Amino acid sequence: MLDAAQLGREGIDGTDEHGHGRVRKFGVVGAPDDPSVPAWIFRTQANNRPVGGAPRCEAGFARRADALPRGTVFWHAFSIWLDGWSAARDETAITQWYHGVPGVGLNPPLVIVARGPRLWALVRHAEDERPATRGDTRVDTVFDVELPDLHGRWLDFVIRARTWPDATQPSFVEVYLDGRRLGRYEGPVGYAFDGAGELPRHGLYPLVNGPRTFDASVPVRRMYLRRSLVLSDRRGALSVEDVLRRLRP
Repeated sequence: MLDAAQLGREGIDGTDEHGHGRVRKFGVVGAPDDPSVPAWIFRTQANNRPVGGAPRCEAGFARRADALPRGTVFWHAFSIWLDGWSAARDETAITQWYHGVPGVGLNPPLVIVARGPRLWALVRHAEDERPATRGDTRVDTVFDVELPDLHGRWLDFVIRARTWPDATQPSFVEVYLDGRRLGRYEGPVGYAFDGAGELPRHGLYPLVNGPRTFDASVPVRRMYLRRSLVLSDRRGALSVEDVLRRLRP
């Protein structure tokens, strides 16, 4: 486990997709549209050592104390730029809420996935207080859209949510992109077993499993993160516009 806060501007460098030169794999670089503005880069390559069956590069919170608040309304907002892989035929997770318990083999309670111009989000939950199996987990869709301009620009996401892993409390997730609502899900979110809690995570994670493989015809993928923030809203005082003003430079 690496603490990104300790990297500074040095970041993590390595060889390029041909095994030559030096490229920034993860760390702070100039933003793709304005090199004077700092942004985090996430770069994956076909010749990287695979993790979970595919090259990946992600960063997120690892401490339970940083988990998203359950049972109360909150906002998670972030600006990302997808670059260099719009032609890839595989599916890549670009943001997720990790359940925070390593080793149980469960998928994230929320994941946003991109493939070409298609973008969608899934939520998962299981009410069993024991570590649930994949067969116990219910999966629902928050949105599924086609966006011709998904790559090569800043995407300002705003998520408003209230999460709980069973039906005893009202829960929901609604996702906005650039101020427009993409979709809303109402129902349980997350896992009920002890220690589970949703932790934000950003980065590139190609989803390979069985017949789904990494599309090596697009060997390099880059994603930039300009900002990510979480806001509590117990009194319901914030709006999407309020959150966007705090998110944008």
